[in-house]
Amino acid sequence: MVLSPDGEYTGIGERGIEKEVDRVVQFERFWFVRIDSVSGGEVMAYFTHK
Repeated sequence: MVLSPDGEYTGIGERGIEKEVDRVVQFERFWFVRIDSVSGGEVMAYFTHK
């Protein structure tokens, strides 16, 4: 799930995303997010900028 000022978005992440916690990454077609946590296969990310 990605949290942004415009609301919440869901999608599918690539393998290895759990290794990116606390890093800013670019989601394809979604701009940049910071991976906050990965728990039980669910990723929590925050929109940072376009």
